[in-house]
Amino acid sequence: MIDDAVAVRLTPPQAKHIAASMRIALAARLEGAWPHPLPDRADVEGLRALLNSYADELAMLEWGEPQRDVELLCQRVRLERLAGELIEAGSERIDDQPIAGRDGRDMISAAQTINAVLARNRSPAAGA
Repeated sequence: MIDDAVAVRLTPPQAKHIAASMRIALAARLEGAWPHPLPDRADVEGLRALLNSYADELAMLEWGEPQRDVELLCQRVRLERLAGELIEAGSERIDDQPIAGRDGRDMISAAQTINAVLARNRSPAAGA
């Protein structure tokens, strides 16, 4: 389905934080999406591919509101980026808002789950 894809099993709190992170990343990618006032065919096709990719992944996460564990199939590079973002955001949340530490710990837990799966599923290219 996806080249260099990795499947990660996630708990509902982990899925919630990963979905939120993905939605933030998507919003950032869409901000100023057009390099010029009128998008051309390639711009629209690229945006459609981006939206479809995120929509598929967010659907796997049940948009961050799953009632049970879910499985996310995602490109390795996107998972690596997500894990880094979750660790950074989770640490900031713990440092800045000790009362909200539970969310921060859940974010870091999600990142650790991703990193553990990535470590077990090293791509052949990564080992070369």
